[in-house]
Amino acid sequence: MAAITRVTGICLVALALAAGGSAPLRAADPPGTWSTKAPMLAPREDEGVVAFERKLYAIGGTFHQDAQIRRNEVYDPASDSWRALAPMPRGTHHLAVAELGGQIYAFGGFTAPAHGAPVDVAFAYDPKADSWRTLASLSSPRGSPSAVA
Repeated sequence: MAAITRVTGICLVALALAAGGSAPLRAADPPGTWSTKAPMLAPREDEGVVAFERKLYAIGGTFHQDAQIRRNEVYDPASDSWRALAPMPRGTHHLAVAELGGQIYAFGGFTAPAHGAPVDVAFAYDPKADSWRTLASLSSPRGSPSAVA
């Protein structure tokens, strides 16, 4: 269980650093190295991840038979620490997330194990207020959707 949390945390940190505006590699730069960072607060997988203001937000997910994780956590690379935030109104896994205009949007996903029970939910998270609001439903249930801004 700790290994899954550690690997997921490492992958999320790598994504955050890549999306956080680091300088591109030049031919003279040495190859990168992996390092272990703070583990997530609890194990999970299949969460939505988005970078915003040099932090990484991990939203929703699943772990074993818990297919409706509502957790919302933020990783700060500057302090190498995770912090719990307001949970999603409804948990999903394999959801789409994107940031636009200071809001983090979450769409669809599954609510049962093995890619079961796709949903038509849509939510907006305000990181400044640490609060969620429910948006109009999607036109149909969507599992494993994608979102970009």
